Amino acid sequence: MLTGYTCDTMLFTPGGGFMGGWVYLTTSWGSHGVKYNCLDSVYIPLCEPANRQSNSQPQPAGIAMLNLVPNPAQNTTRVDYALDSKETNGAIEVYDMMGRLVSSYAISSNTGSWQLSLDNYAAGVYLVSLKENGVIIKQSKLSVTR
Repeated sequence: MLTGYTCDTMLFTPGGGFMGGWVYLTTSWGSHGVKYNCLDSVYIPLCEPANRQSNSQPQPAGIAMLNLVPNPAQNTTRVDYALDSKETNGAIEVYDMMGRLVSSYAISSNTGSWQLSLDNYAAGVYLVSLKENGVIIKQSKLSVTR
């Protein structure tokens, strides 16, 4: 009988020289003395070095970024963002799965973070959109757990 579960987010940060291709993932877990393994693969499209993001360097100009940490989240999540250009006319909007606007944040700089309180959010999945000049440039799903 399954009594609970955890859901973890994995962040893949490629090492120097990784230009794309297949990444193989092995996950393991145990339950009641039984060990389970799962092998999966993900294809990451090939890209040029100038278009790659790296944790060791600032966000390159011209590449939009939207990260939600943690995700899934319970009480708060941090929304890290970067716009495509030096524009500061942007917004972060959170929608429920019915398409209703739940929350909005006006961006005052082209890169930054927003601490999103989830106290008034029901458990479920939400869509977080990064807009620049009224156009959606990045989207990510946010899972709220209780």
